[in-house]
Amino acid sequence: MNGIIRDLHCVPESLSGPIDPAVVTRLRTHFALSDYFVAQMAKCHGGIPAIGTFTVGEEEDQIARFLSLLDEDSELIGPPRPHFEGWGDERVVNAIPYLARDGACSDLFFSYLMPFASLEDGSEMRLDCNYVDLVCLDFHVNREVPTVVYWRSNKVIDASRAWEALPEDKMYDEDGECANVPWDMFLIPLADTFEEFINDLRENPA
Repeated sequence: MNGIIRDLHCVPESLSGPIDPAVVTRLRTHFALSDYFVAQMAKCHGGIPAIGTFTVGEEEDQIARFLSLLDEDSELIGPPRPHFEGWGDERVVNAIPYLARDGACSDLFFSYLMPFASLEDGSEMRLDCNYVDLVCLDFHVNREVPTVVYWRSNKVIDASRAWEALPEDKMYDEDGECANVPWDMFLIPLADTFEEFINDLRENPA
């Protein structure tokens, strides 16, 4: 495994405990997740980082929470953490599998995007709806080496409507995957690799 695992100084109480290897295995059936990604997320998944600021165009934004690598079958360590809407444990709801597979906005990832961090911490706002901006791995150009992108919640519905307006034979490729998605309407490139993105994160302003 290449790359140095960074300590992003997450709030200890926010961390989700050990990642679930079974979740990683299931995600890898669809997404090429590197060993570095898994190791770094094991250090910070579920966490609210003190080092989480990044550049978006000419502005700065910051990660409010990393999503967890847990699901409804995972063994959760420690006391329960009820989701604010009563949907079970927040570590399972504010999670990569839930958002990517079952969440209200899962169709808006067009099968090529995998969210791993949110710009809201999920304490008062559902992270699975299309009013929360996310940071995602983007596999639409290269299925093996994803880039990192900023998923703009206020633009994705317009992009989805533009895609759905296409003739059906233009919406999917021969393998049944989404085609001709207007990616530029709702994605902003952040880094060429996940490692580069992590290395470029800066301490949050006081």
